[in-house]
Amino acid sequence: MNQPIKDQIWRVIGGILGFTAVLIGAVGAHAMSDAQAAASVERASLYQLIHASVLLFSTLLTGKLASLARYSLFLGIALFSGSIYTKYFFGIVQATKMAPTGGALLMCAWLLLALSGCFAMMNTKK
Repeated sequence: MNQPIKDQIWRVIGGILGFTAVLIGAVGAHAMSDAQAAASVERASLYQLIHASVLLFSTLLTGKLASLARYSLFLGIALFSGSIYTKYFFGIVQATKMAPTGGALLMCAWLLLALSGCFAMMNTKK
């Protein structure tokens, strides 16, 4: 099956995000001595893993809303999980100021996917 290069690129990105989520989650669980830091990193990696999976799923969908959802998922993961990783791995506490924006982007992605489904149902001929 011939698929657009953009979908293939998003699948690569989703796979890399999934891989790094598992890797970082393992580091958080096994190599961090601070319990709060470990819990925060594990939570961030769980969110990353969940949303990387959703990103992979979204490549099966077509349309502008699904495309916007993919960008929102990617940026949301980068800002939410990335800011938590930056705080605990590099000591840059100010980075977590970006976490709420990342979380909002992740929520927007879910809504965009829901809207994409609604519009697809409305456009389906009975």
